[in-house]
Amino acid sequence: MTYTRWAFFYMILFSLVFPLPARAGDCALDSDCDKGRVCFSRNCKKLDKVESLLTVELATMIEGNAGLFIDGAYMGPLPWTGIISAEHHEIRVEAPGMITVHFNGESPAAASDSISVTMEPEPHVATGPGESAAKAERDEPGTIYFALFGGGGYGVGGWGTAGWKRPIASLAGGGSMGLRLLPDPIWFDLGLAISTTSLKPFDTTVDNGSRPAEWGDFVKINFGLLGRLLFPVKKNFLYIGASLEPGYGMSGVNWVYADLHLAMSLFLSKHFEIQVNPLGLEYLQDLAGQGYIFSFNARLGVAVRFPKNPLF
Repeated sequence: MTYTRWAFFYMILFSLVFPLPARAGDCALDSDCDKGRVCFSRNCKKLDKVESLLTVELATMIEGNAGLFIDGAYMGPLPWTGIISAEHHEIRVEAPGMITVHFNGESPAAASDSISVTMEPEPHVATGPGESAAKAERDEPGTIYFALFGGGGYGVGGWGTAGWKRPIASLAGGGSMGLRLLPDPIWFDLGLAISTTSLKPFDTTVDNGSRPAEWGDFVKINFGLLGRLLFPVKKNFLYIGASLEPGYGMSGVNWVYADLHLAMSLFLSKHFEIQVNPLGLEYLQDLAGQGYIFSFNARLGVAVRFPKNPLF
């Protein structure tokens, strides 16, 4: 009995001086295991020369789960620990709403390796129903456009000194150029317009009390500002609004004028626009106060645009 007590005493003393290797289920870190062994699933495991213990985890928390792919095969969610072959591997980490992380590397033979992954959120692009990300790009202020237009009208003209009023028909043509001043989705163009108009009174004989006067057909030249405010009916395709053109003109006399139109624009591409003014009002006043013209008219034009960013 005495020998048994002494044997038990020496066994306890020996274990304190010379610690035994960690037993299965006792390890939490590689340092808990003896040399040549790694801690895997709380067990000390000796790796072969062709094996490597890999741990992959996230450096920061993210919303949702991140998945690990090794050589294209899904291994599971992070954090992940497992034994892989000691060779070159392609590693990929994916998570919803985050930028995918790719990296390559060599796994150490008969040893463990740990990788900490940092993930960044994907850039957010706001798109409306049925719109692609490309359509969400804004057409910034500063878009330049050049347009040509033509049209015709019908109204009434009067000449105060002669005391007459006559129906008048007109044919007009001209061009404009300008800049877009408001960003998406409302369009506001401000530019300069030059136009010529051929006016024809239906009765060209005017008696001013002293001699017969022939007003006849004449061509007037107009220089004015042109503002167009348009609202989207179908984004990047159909816009409806109004245009206003005040300006100065000359032929035999000088005058001021103002045109107000219902305006429509059709975009067949990001560079090509069809301008339709189905109904407009024009008032022209002679600066000397001798006459005026009031008419209804319509215009049709085409424009070429040079957007900084694509509309589509």
